Amino acid sequence: MKRTIILDFDDVIVNTLQATIDLYNKKENKNITVNDFKSWNTDEIDVKFKKYFYKIDYINMKEKRGAIKTIKELCNDSRYEIYIATAGVVDVLKQKQEWIRLNMPFFDIDNFIFCRDKSILRGFAIVDDAYHNLYSSNIKHKIIYDMPHNKKHTQYDRIYGLCGIIPKLNKWINMYEGDYE
Repeated sequence: MKRTIILDFDDVIVNTLQATIDLYNKKENKNITVNDFKSWNTDEIDVKFKKYFYKIDYINMKEKRGAIKTIKELCNDSRYEIYIATAGVVDVLKQKQEWIRLNMPFFDIDNFIFCRDKSILRGFAIVDDAYHNLYSSNIKHKIIYDMPHNKKHTQYDRIYGLCGIIPKLNKWINMYEGDYE
C-alpha cells in the first residue's frame, strides 16, 4: 500500500510570492522583498498587494530550487502516491494545471486537487508554507516549507527546499512501518 504525500503548489513547488512581489513592485513603483513578509496577512504590506496574486503569470512561473527533481523522485518511488493540492480562482487553477503539464509531464494530473480547505485531505505527510493549512490538518506528518511569513511557527518539521522531505519520509517510514495514512 502506498503512502499519500500532499504538496502545496504555491511557494512549495513554484516561487509565487516572489513573482507577486515582482509584479507589485513594477506596477506600484515599490521595492518590497520576500523578507518584508513577517506574517500571512499581506495587508500589513499593502491592502492592494493581494490582488496581484491573481494577476501573475503562473504558466511561466519559476520552480523552487530542486522541486521538479524531488517530485519526480517521489513519483518514481513505489512507496508513495503524490498529490498536489492548491487553492485559487478558476483562471489561476487552469494556469497552475498547465504549468504542471508543461514542467512535470511525469506527474499524474488526476492527482492535482483544487481545494481551499486542506483540512479535508488525508495522507501520510503534507508540505505547505501556510501554517494554518498544517494547523487544521489531520495528517500525521506536517512539514512547513520555510518562508519569512512562517518563521514563528516552530511546532512543525521545517524544510528549506523540497529535497528536504526525502530524509524525513525515510525516517518516518522506518519508525512507523505499517502506517499508511
